[in-house]
Amino acid sequence: MIPALVLAAGLLVSSAAGVDEPTASPAYAEAKARLVAGDPAGKPALEALAAAGDPDAQTLVASASFVGGGGFSIDKARSCALWEQASKARALAAHLHAECVERGYDGRPRDPTAARGLYKAVADRGFSKSKCALGNLLILGQGGPADPERGLALCREAAQAGDADAQTDVGDYYLRGKIVPRDVGEARTWYEKAVAQGQKNAHMTLGQIYWNGDGVPKDNARAAALWRVAYAKGRLDADQFLADEAFVRANAVKGQINVAAMDEAIDWYQKVLARDPSLSEKLRPRLDLLLKIKAARS
Repeated sequence: MIPALVLAAGLLVSSAAGVDEPTASPAYAEAKARLVAGDPAGKPALEALAAAGDPDAQTLVASASFVGGGGFSIDKARSCALWEQASKARALAAHLHAECVERGYDGRPRDPTAARGLYKAVADRGFSKSKCALGNLLILGQGGPADPERGLALCREAAQAGDADAQTDVGDYYLRGKIVPRDVGEARTWYEKAVAQGQKNAHMTLGQIYWNGDGVPKDNARAAALWRVAYAKGRLDADQFLADEAFVRANAVKGQINVAAMDEAIDWYQKVLARDPSLSEKLRPRLDLLLKIKAARS
């Protein structure tokens, strides 16, 4: 079974809202179904279709090669080449190729100037995600003159069209208050929309909003629930927030220890330190304290 990220990228091939594209071939649909089911025949079937020029197979093989899994080795240069080959037929592939150009995923120097033109071309095809990608470059002044007002307008258009990444970006801009006045309520509205679509970064930031009580009543349980989803979706740095939340819960009642929460906190802190040993000085004292309390109760 290939990672969920790869499957999501592949499923997006024929689900680009607002983009008029031909349906996927039956051969591709069958090969993808085999891959998803864990059938070893799925990978070579997709590879053959990609080599024959099937744009959906090219897009999915590229996505799989970008992150690895399902028998595919990580090869970002190959991914970028395949997305470019599929770009005329598939807006998603064109967008991902533009990301390669912007960020240099294929090993070439980053070229945000060229990326601006590529994103605009895909946006003109109706692919909302590319609008906000272009908007972000305009806001940051990368690849050309800065135009924050136009950039935010593009991201808002994409967000209103339902793109979860754009919704998250718009939420970020309102939360930070740098190019627009800070408005936590407006930010939260966009994060909630993105969370409803499973956007991991929106889960992460909305969790922080509830944890801090930023414009809302403080709600640790809601924050933890959001962070768990973010972690499951790949935001592994949510582990530290989850460790701290469990630590607080373990000591919520003065003079009493919530044993289940204590064990949860120990597990999370151990995960954090295994992932990032540089946090040891900050977090080790808490972990050692919990381990000492647990040993004393044994």
